[in-house]
Amino acid sequence: MNRGRIVFSTGLVTVAVATGFGLAITGADRVRLEAGVRQGRAQLDEIRRASEAEARAVAAEAMHAAEQRAEAARLNEEIASLRHQLAQRSAAASRSPAPATSAAPVNPWPNAGRRDPLAAFQTVQWAIHEGDLDALEGLLAFDEAALVEAQDFFDRLDPESQAEFRSPERLIAAAVAAKSRTGIDRAAIVGTEAASGSLMSARVQISGSRVKARDITLRFEQAADGWRLQVPASVVTGYRNLLLGPEVDPYSNKFVR
Repeated sequence: MNRGRIVFSTGLVTVAVATGFGLAITGADRVRLEAGVRQGRAQLDEIRRASEAEARAVAAEAMHAAEQRAEAARLNEEIASLRHQLAQRSAAASRSPAPATSAAPVNPWPNAGRRDPLAAFQTVQWAIHEGDLDALEGLLAFDEAALVEAQDFFDRLDPESQAEFRSPERLIAAAVAAKSRTGIDRAAIVGTEAASGSLMSARVQISGSRVKARDITLRFEQAADGWRLQVPASVVTGYRNLLLGPEVDPYSNKFVR
């Protein structure tokens, strides 16, 4: 009988040990499971944040592209208007001049020549207001990088447009005239700084009846016939991208410039 009690007691101990070991395994599994769930949730949160950031970036890029298209359309309209003005001027030159009408807008800018940077800036504005691309072309200067960009812009035009504009410099003059009609009618040089060689950086304060006074920094180049307004390469690239669209890397599908 004692032997039976011993066997029975041993069995109870074995069952208790086995049960305790099983509970320990179950508890360890639960800890690992909870850790896995937390890790999975963290990964999902990270994926969700990345997806939301990507969606915001795509939306911002789409909005920027829409703004660029609208600006390109406006610039195209301005250049078309300049083309029309040039055609009218050519037609009028072959006829006797018509009397001026009181409805014609008065040019607020003087044809001040190029004796100094301010005079050159005023004459640039005068040429823009007159729609005189011949005069404007002669008032603009380009460094080597800007000329490369201008040539690239010109080379990407259709043959008809190339024949009309005749040169990269005249094409950029047309773009400057179309883009610069901002309603300003007064300007003053408020600071200058000598740059390399014949270049001068000038801070120009501009204002007008519809434009709040503000300062802009421009560069002027001194040539044999006087000062000229320098057009930076970045501005030329901006004109090209507005009219023709920016270059896209075929591998990354991102804008190159």
